[in-house]
Amino acid sequence: MEHVLPDLESTQPFLRSRANWVYGEFANFEFSDNKHVQLAIDGIYKSLFVDELPTKLSAAIALA
Repeated sequence: MEHVLPDLESTQPFLRSRANWVYGEFANFEFSDNKHVQLAIDGIYKSLFVDELPTKLSAAIALA
């Protein structure tokens, strides 16, 4: 939550893409904080509407 979640709002497209990837990799992980999960899903969803194609792709894969 302290390291990856803020990267979903980063000005650097690579960091946003990598944050999406990390959440996609740990999608089956049991998170104890439901607010964290909601914030992560909201951030990933927002990544679907940015201009950078790699970020959009990583967000789509993470949500799948």
